[in-house]
Amino acid sequence: MAGARFFLASMLTAALLATAGCVGHTGTPRSGPSSSPALDVIDDPATLKPLKLSDEPLWSHHDIPRMKVVEYFAIQDDAALVFGGDGVQAMDRLAIVDAATGRTRWAIGGSAPLGLRGGDGASFWHANHSIAPRIVGKGDDWSVIVEYYKQAGGDRFGLAALSGKDGRVRWKTPPIDLARADTTELRVVDVDNEIALVERTSDGTTSTIAIDVSNGRTLWDVPNVFPRGVSDGVVVAEIPKQSDWTNPVDGIQERTVVALDAKTGKRLLWGLSDRYPRSVVGLVAGSAIVVRIPGRVKGSTRTLVVGTRSGDMLAELKPTAGDRCHSDRTTLIACLTYRTPQRLATYHLRDHTAGISAHETPDQFVREVWSGRIFMSATWAASTCKSYDRSGNPIDKKLPGTPALISDQYAAFYTEQPDLHDPGLVVHRRLG
Repeated sequence: MAGARFFLASMLTAALLATAGCVGHTGTPRSGPSSSPALDVIDDPATLKPLKLSDEPLWSHHDIPRMKVVEYFAIQDDAALVFGGDGVQAMDRLAIVDAATGRTRWAIGGSAPLGLRGGDGASFWHANHSIAPRIVGKGDDWSVIVEYYKQAGGDRFGLAALSGKDGRVRWKTPPIDLARADTTELRVVDVDNEIALVERTSDGTTSTIAIDVSNGRTLWDVPNVFPRGVSDGVVVAEIPKQSDWTNPVDGIQERTVVALDAKTGKRLLWGLSDRYPRSVVGLVAGSAIVVRIPGRVKGSTRTLVVGTRSGDMLAELKPTAGDRCHSDRTTLIACLTYRTPQRLATYHLRDHTAGISAHETPDQFVREVWSGRIFMSATWAASTCKSYDRSGNPIDKKLPGTPALISDQYAAFYTEQPDLHDPGLVVHRRLG
């Protein structure tokens, strides 16, 4: 269908609620010294216990009709969201299932009907570069934020909220007609319980749009801003300094990291341009973000931890590349060092300490972080995963896959499928 090739992800209203002038500097964050001290070595004894799981999975993706591969998994109370596809074409299958059994409550996409219930002809859609559908809200009043398209004199795309209970449309944004704007690319970047963050690129200009997830109303639209995430009432973004089509040897483009007020988008809370002429976001991790800046040696980079609300430099994680970091947004930021022997450089989000592990970590990839555990695998496609603590002590020596989600009751893992490029899913009961 026309327009599908443009990574379409969301809506556009005609009115611009903000202009470039909304992005004004209101303060310079405090920075650390130009040469940060070496990280403390963390050599604590292992205190975390290995995860105890049911011997057999409670259910897997095979229990969901037409779900052959899985991209994203989430749990809301006694329900689970599974997003994936047939393993051949784009991810186009969304199912809400019982968390304990995998029994489908409602589903859209795949070879099932695409039409949204109560959507006035709108159909489920997911763009290649958008994040997966996300759950917002709590208790019985939760929704799933999805993308939609509608063919009515041209392909029209927008955002919708579906009831978690039955999948009915609660609201839809006004659609954009991409048949008339075929240079426009749109994608959903991040979603929290307040806003959905959308990036729009049209005729070489990139803007950030914030949509109220309670009603679908556009809160603000700020041009010349590349959104990277939302957390703690702050939209973290990058502003291009000049032409962005350069490819510097260190991989850091001519941009600088800034923070916008998530409610208005009209005020710059802080920016790093005065201290670091070039900076890009590596990771948004709750109360802190990972920022990459050029290193002192040509082609190298430095990895900083910066306060999300203050912009203050909290730590420098070195020697890390900054693009191999993960976080659970509540306990740890964990990065793998690029020097041999490899170790873990971490920042604790609660006690605000940074350090480097005393013990080497033979695995090559940091996959996830959860409640003090750092999950790693030997290869990106590994069928098993191990976990370590901040000191590098091994905790879980063989898990059934890469963690998709771990809760008090369940532990879900993405599993390797030999005949398919994308993973499957197994869900175990947590016994401890």
